[in-house]
Amino acid sequence: MGSLDEVWIQRVEQIILKNLVNSQFKNNSLADAVHCSERQLYRQLNELTGYTPHQFIREIRLHLARVYLENHRYRTVKEVSYAVGFKDTVHFSRLFIQRFGVYPASFL
Repeated sequence: MGSLDEVWIQRVEQIILKNLVNSQFKNNSLADAVHCSERQLYRQLNELTGYTPHQFIREIRLHLARVYLENHRYRTVKEVSYAVGFKDTVHFSRLFIQRFGVYPASFL
């Protein structure tokens, strides 16, 4: 990956982090924020990271949730799920277990 690509990925990550609590922040919102079409966003992100935009947003949310849980930043799984943009705690827990192999509550 070239330095321009790395800068672009970092910009995309910053935009996602800035909109983290917004559960409505999806592919089209990200494409608008980086000033490209959804298709171009899909192609470029998939080429550079191996993730679709949806997967990339979810990966950042789950990673940050794990950091929050490990650092005991919130007291409940529900608080963490809302803090990283998931409206449904059960869905969040399922994705977390699928990604990390442990229950989010095991960190509390």
